[in-house]
Amino acid sequence: MASENELLELKNRLAPRLLGVDGVSGVAIAEGGLSVYLARDHASLRQEVEALVQAVAPGCPVQYIVTGEFRAQ
Repeated sequence: MASENELLELKNRLAPRLLGVDGVSGVAIAEGGLSVYLARDHASLRQEVEALVQAVAPGCPVQYIVTGEFRAQ
């Protein structure tokens, strides 16, 4: 399991790339891994996110949270 500092560094490295993926609305540190917030849940979206994370941090667990679309009011 990665330390909190290692996860923070990983999040900071990956967040720009992950947030550039259409459908990803946020990235956070979870217990022992990353949480990735999705506007919608599609297998292809999860695969794209998983590929990005595993290319940088093989074995890092990813938790997905589907939030729906965010809209400014």
